[in-house]
Amino acid sequence: MSGSDVRVALAGAWRAVRARRVTHFPRVLRLVAALEAAAPTALKYRHRARLRLGLQAAVLLQMLREAQPEAHVRAAVERFFPEGGRGQEEPSVLEAQEGFRELVLELLQDPEQRDSYLRTPMEPIWTPMDPSGKRWLL
Repeated sequence: MSGSDVRVALAGAWRAVRARRVTHFPRVLRLVAALEAAAPTALKYRHRARLRLGLQAAVLLQMLREAQPEAHVRAAVERFFPEGGRGQEEPSVLEAQEGFRELVLELLQDPEQRDSYLRTPMEPIWTPMDPSGKRWLL
């Protein structure tokens, strides 16, 4: 892949994120992972963690909004936020991941709480990491 191919891919990913096209976020996540593997210092750790967590949270919330089968949502939770987290993450990131994981699993168990939560408007801005993991870039 040439430098211009990478720039085009990154521009497309940025456009999908800016336009909040959640259906494209899994592709953006794959691109972030590839970028991280190829050039680990291209993004600062904190920026990469916030971007990844925000995209993953948006995907999961979209799955809940679309009332996707519980098994699909649980599989995505396990893929994005495995129980116990990933060992290489900082404690604040692990705490945020666990908080969001618990929130999604609670919402799966209580349809009334899920409906109420999904009706709550979310601020579409970059916010500092919330240790509870309950508000992200959306």
